[in-house]
Formats: sequence, C-alpha cells, structure tokens
Amino acid sequence: MADGAGWREAQAAEVAVGSRVRVRPGERVPLDGRIADGHSSFNEASITGESLPVDKGPKDAVFAGSINGSGVVEIETTAPASGSVLARIIATVRDAQASKAPTQRFIDRFASVYTPVVLALAALFAVAAPLLGLMSWHQAIYSALVMLVIACPCALVIATPVTVVSALASAARHGLLVKGGAPLEMAARIDTVCLDKTGTLTLGEPRVTRVAALDGGDETAVLAMAAALDSHSTHPLAKAVLDEAARRGIAVPAAEQVSELVAAASAAGWMAARCSWAAAGWRRSRAR
Repeated sequence: MADGAGWREAQAAEVAVGSRVRVRPGERVPLDGRIADGHSSFNEASITGESLPVDKGPKDAVFAGSINGSGVVEIETTAPASGSVLARIIATVRDAQASKAPTQRFIDRFASVYTPVVLALAALFAVAAPLLGLMSWHQAIYSALVMLVIACPCALVIATPVTVVSALASAARHGLLVKGGAPLEMAARIDTVCLDKTGTLTLGEPRVTRVAALDGGDETAVLAMAAALDSHSTHPLAKAVLDEAARRGIAVPAAEQVSELVAAASAAGWMAARCSWAAAGWRRSRAR
C-alpha cells in the first residue's frame, strides 16, 4: 500500500478505505476498490463463476479474491476487508451452515417432547417396579438404563444437522453456495434449471469456432499469423488460437519484435509483413 512517498507491505485488515494499493501480475486483489492507474485482466471466477478473465482499466471496480493478470495496477480501496464481496460470500456460507432445514426443525421439536417423556418413563419404571414387587431395585435400575440407551434420541437428533452441514460444506468446496438447509432440501423438488455461467456445463476453456478472412483471404494464413503472435501471449484466448492451429496441423511461423498491450488482447510483430490482432472493443476505441 502507499505510504508517504513509497510503498510498503501491509495486512489487508490494516488498509483503510481510500488507500492506494498496488497489485502486481499474478497477485490476488486484497480489497474491493476501483482502479486508479493501470490496465490489466482479472480472473474473477471465485466471485462471479466466470472462467474468462475480465479486462479492466481506470475507474473500473475490482473485487477482493480476484487474480490480477499481466499488468501492474494501483487500486483505491472502497471497502474494508470485512466488508468486501468475498467476505460477504464467506459470511453467507457460515450463515447457511447455521440455519436449520425444515426436517431439522421438526426433529428438534420432536426431541424436545420425546426426550423428557422417555426420561420420565424410565425413572417411573425404576421406582415403581421394585415398589410393586415386580423385580429387585438392581434389576429395575438396570432395566431403566437399558430403556434409556435404546430409546435415546441422540442418533436421530444428531443425524439431520450433521448431514445438512456436510452437504453444505461439500457443495461449497465444489464452488456451489447453498443458502441453508431449507434450499438444500428444496433441491429435491427442482424440475427446471437455468444456467448462465460459462464453465457450468462447459469446461470453461474458450475455443475457436470460426475464422473469418476478409476480401477472400485464406483462413489458414490468417490463423497461422494469429497463432504466431499468440505464441508470445499467456491470454486464454491466445491459447484457444494456438490449440486450433495445432488441431488443423498448421505450421506456425516465427514472429519477431512482438509486443503485447495489457488488457487489450493485442499483439503486433514482424514476420513477412507487420500484423496485429486485438479485441473488437479495443479496435473501436482506437478508431474514435
């Protein structure tokens, strides 16, 4: 974080709202905030579930827990560590584990009546049987204890919450947040599911679906040039282009003097001629 004229490392809990924090490539964003300086792409899968990185620049919001891509950015914090989106997600998981499902509430109500009734009957038997001459005090007390062991509702009372908490924890480990035992039990009655996140039903890995060569150009040549530039990039879309070139068995030419513009998905280099590629939005912004 910024400290006077320099920078120093600090715990996220020590950083006040409005402070400037520098995040280097590959680092995890420590606090919610807005980018004050720099451009980069951010992997927000832990927050939004989207597997593709999101390009961001000055004034764009970033979230604690997301991972910075290849650019150095300075962030002005907008929330303390305890108030970040990630912290609220964690709190939601904890609250969900603490809330009770309808089945669990029923078991608790049942046990609140059943347990004292069993205790009363066992005590009554232990006292009444010897007084009525049905058995000795030793036999009566032993039989009452056996009754308590057999009729004890512990297994019934413990089984439901343990099952619910285990299911919620297992779902959270797999990236699925369930808001308590009630929604978990309602899942058994689901008949329609709507999915809107990349990577939910797919592998979360982009792939080339079509190559459009303008003015009657050669698709193979276009893909070869793109692959030559992308061989110097770590962007997920670059990997998709390289995978498609390999699938088609295209020989990738060597590119020289390659440079990459952070958060623009753009690269340029010299081969037989100068060429470049970039995101459509970045192209339009440059045209203006």
